[in-house]
Amino acid sequence: MDGLDSYDAVVLGSAVYMKRWQGDAKHFLRHHADELSQRPFWVFSSGPVGEPSKTPARSWLEPPRIVERAQQLGVRDHGAFGGRVPAQPHGPIERAMAKNTPAQYSDLRDWDEIRSWSTQIASELAAPAAT
Repeated sequence: MDGLDSYDAVVLGSAVYMKRWQGDAKHFLRHHADELSQRPFWVFSSGPVGEPSKTPARSWLEPPRIVERAQQLGVRDHGAFGGRVPAQPHGPIERAMAKNTPAQYSDLRDWDEIRSWSTQIASELAAPAAT
């Protein structure tokens, strides 16, 4: 995709590992910054996993530099959701996560929360434009 001309709005998200978005998502945000600033867009982060009582600080869910850059571009909202350990881990980090995360904590996605966030976006897009 060369540009975002055919899109009225954009929702961009990434898994978060160690306070960082994945490279492709960071690249997309950087490469399409001008276009994103001209249309409604939302971003979300997915992570972490593990025992909820050991959930890390909010910065592990919301990478500060990504959130700051998205805000500079006029992002409508940033959603932060629990994550999931990959079913088929690749690389040392994912394999360590799979090995060290008890099964009951390997998928912390809250589908009601995710649906609520996406419904809010749909409502904003369906609302008549302010004049």
